[in-house]
Amino acid sequence: MKKETLGIDIGGVIIDRVKNDGTDTSFFTDNYLNTSAVQGAFGAINSLVVKRFVDRVYLVSKCGARIEARTLHWLQHQRFYEIAAILPCNVRFCRERHQKAGICEKLGITHFVDDRLDGDDVRRSAPDHVFGLGADGDYGAGLLVDRDDRGLVEHDAFAAHVDERVR
Repeated sequence: MKKETLGIDIGGVIIDRVKNDGTDTSFFTDNYLNTSAVQGAFGAINSLVVKRFVDRVYLVSKCGARIEARTLHWLQHQRFYEIAAILPCNVRFCRERHQKAGICEKLGITHFVDDRLDGDDVRRSAPDHVFGLGADGDYGAGLLVDRDDRGLVEHDAFAAHVDERVR
């Protein structure tokens, strides 16, 4: 039986794109270390690690080399690994969005959280469930859209929903 493995995108799911883009704390400025996280993301991810996935949680993100270096620096600076309980060696990057599917397949990812559900690149690979974080980007109050064979279904409470769905 395939072990459940969670994949999580970084930009827009962990790093708050909504509140920071176009500001002096945008990830694309020299002030990128002050870019805020999506509210509640670290705690929600920690809950999923502790309650369900243990060491089978991976960050999978598409970006260029410059943003990859900034992302790794930001994760360390924000104490993400410590707070969310993710292993630093469980971070993967690719340069093209379609490459996420191959990474998911190689890692055996069964569940994936992304803020973009417009492309089927990840869905075409191994994940049984692809979850899209709602537009307001708040794990506590936002909506989670589960894209599976039944179509789009809205849910509240990211961590509770993912934990419930994988039972």
